Amino acid sequence: IALRKQRVAQLEALGAPVAEQAQALRELADSQDARGEIADAKASLEKGLALCRQASMKPVEVCYGIQVARGQLAIIARDMPVADKLISSAYEDLQRRHQDSPQWAEALVAKGDLLSLQNDNDKSFELYEEAMAVRGRLWGARSVRLAKSRYELAMSLAQVGRFAQSVREMKQAHQAMVAALGEQHFNSAIIELQLGLLQASIGVEPGGEGHVKHAADIILSQSDDVDKRMVF
Repeated sequence: IALRKQRVAQLEALGAPVAEQAQALRELADSQDARGEIADAKASLEKGLALCRQASMKPVEVCYGIQVARGQLAIIARDMPVADKLISSAYEDLQRRHQDSPQWAEALVAKGDLLSLQNDNDKSFELYEEAMAVRGRLWGARSVRLAKSRYELAMSLAQVGRFAQSVREMKQAHQAMVAALGEQHFNSAIIELQLGLLQASIGVEPGGEGHVKHAADIILSQSDDVDKRMVF
């Protein structure tokens, strides 16, 4: 974080282009958010958003990414009017561009989060899936990043009780990781384990115990120090 703050200060002192300053502020905010420094992350995003507004929200990709990130912090704070205003306007503007970008995927996820909080689970899942499709086109179907993104979404859906959608997403996460690294890779097994646990524990569909056993065998064969409780 100290280095990111230093870079922000240097770019500001040099009068660097908005794109560089805004991106540096976004990276700083992401680091602060990851450390749980939410107030600082909010301040960094607000500063970046102010720069972008002075530049008529250009460059679009960087600026709308900052706006969506600020909206997601508002969701966490349950400041829904601010969240809806920031996320929905970014979503609508990026939608009109008809162009795949990481920021468009972020906007789709954030809009899906808003709809989820409004109990519109079907529409929110459609937007989540569209976001994954965008990331698939950007990163490639055999991307580890895509597999991890799908895995994180599946886990989030399970945490809020949307188990059928979680199983569907976990299957796709497993398929993506297998395509990227192979079926016997440790990362593929970790996802398969979660898929099996979901299937076995909630009874959405059969096959869970088989996935758990297969994943456990792989994990235990590849790691001497793994906590065996995670696969039994």
